[in-house]
Amino acid sequence: MLTIGVHPGQADVMPKVRDWTNTHNWLVNILACALFIVLILA
Repeated sequence: MLTIGVHPGQADVMPKVRDWTNTHNWLVNILACALFIVLILA
């Protein structure tokens, strides 16, 4: 979904983002949980 509307020059950035999220998946998971908790409490 992120590739929709992405500039052609940013095509080399997407693998770096994928690699970062793969290595830091625990942090992405915590941030997603925190986001849902904030949305529920708001």
